[in-house]
Amino acid sequence: MSRLKDIPKSVLLVAYPEIDRIGKKDDDAYLNYINIWAIQKRQTGNVTNNREDEIYNELQEKLLQLIEKIEVEIENGCSFFSKVQLDTIEITPIYNFFGGFNGWYCNFSMK
Repeated sequence: MSRLKDIPKSVLLVAYPEIDRIGKKDDDAYLNYINIWAIQKRQTGNVTNNREDEIYNELQEKLLQLIEKIEVEIENGCSFFSKVQLDTIEITPIYNFFGGFNGWYCNFSMK
């Protein structure tokens, strides 16, 4: 499977970190962003609203577990997150994204 559209199950996608410089010349700082998607291919056919809600809930739980793991690593000074301070977390539901996926989008900003 070489394409996202061929993936049959739920998946976590993580984009490469981005960095923005903020502030003035003598007093600048940097914001780091990490984008994460917890998505599943939309099911076709007779999918009930209840089943769709269950899928969103399952994906949300996976995303929240990942967020908790990242927060613990930041607190413990582990791995990639050892030199950053969590600033904000934004979580947004998505529908029919990436050509037919539902789920959640999460954006972390860190200083």
